[in-house]
Amino acid sequence: MISSQLFHNLCPEGKLSLNSFTYSLVTCPIAFSLCFISSTNSLFNQLWFLLYLALILIVQLFCYFRYHHYNHDYQIIWRSTLLGSVFGLSLTYCFLIPIHWIPFFLFLVVVGLFHFSEYLVIAITKPKSVKIGSFMLNHSVAYHTALIAAVGEYFIELHFSHQIKSSTFVMFVGLIMCLAGDFLRKLAILTARSNFDHTIQTKKSRDHILVTHGVYSWSRHPSYVGWFWWAIGTQVLLANPVCVIVYTVVCWKFFHERIYDEEMLLVNFFGLEYIEYQRKVRTRLPFITGYPFGE
Repeated sequence: MISSQLFHNLCPEGKLSLNSFTYSLVTCPIAFSLCFISSTNSLFNQLWFLLYLALILIVQLFCYFRYHHYNHDYQIIWRSTLLGSVFGLSLTYCFLIPIHWIPFFLFLVVVGLFHFSEYLVIAITKPKSVKIGSFMLNHSVAYHTALIAAVGEYFIELHFSHQIKSSTFVMFVGLIMCLAGDFLRKLAILTARSNFDHTIQTKKSRDHILVTHGVYSWSRHPSYVGWFWWAIGTQVLLANPVCVIVYTVVCWKFFHERIYDEEMLLVNFFGLEYIEYQRKVRTRLPFITGYPFGE
């Protein structure tokens, strides 16, 4: 009842995205049925990764020929179906493949879920502001470089040793970090609602209020805390020792600078109200105190 009401109240872009993501999961039963073939056909065992890519391509081709005439809707549809098919197929393949491949496909699961849910929560909380960029797929060159580096390290290390990628304990810890971090970030966005934005606002809007309740009573920047641990968790999940260190350093530096700049503006927006909030609530990011005014 509640879920149907939420869907009914969702903006058109949100409904389109949710439907596209859900419908793309139709590829999962296909992959599951092929597991029976894999047990008797050695050729399939050699081609399963190509089949994975082929199923995703088929979904994308269908979307293109069916919806490309409706440009705005198509931009939402192809991204949502891509994320949905990657999420669903990757999750399915985790039950069909050798253990040393599971971290890679779980990585695709958490990345697909992160980007789709990012768009969906913005559609729920700020329907008038939701846009293609809300998927955060084109976040930055640095973000894409980081993803490529993570996948690159995984395959290089996998080439030399399967054992390093086969620890179920490491996989479990990384997966928990990713899911918990993503949940915290989405909870922060849902709590802040229209007061949340993907970019730092240099001017205070009329309806902008200081959110201090819910998860914001525990952390001044819970969405950043969630993203920080999600990012590091992806590398723990992949068992990438080099990228764990690099991601930690780069993410810490990024959020240290971003929080400093953002809080400087927030002090300007809210004055003593924000300074008092600073005194009461920490950032919850390690060794990051934020803008020093009022600390």
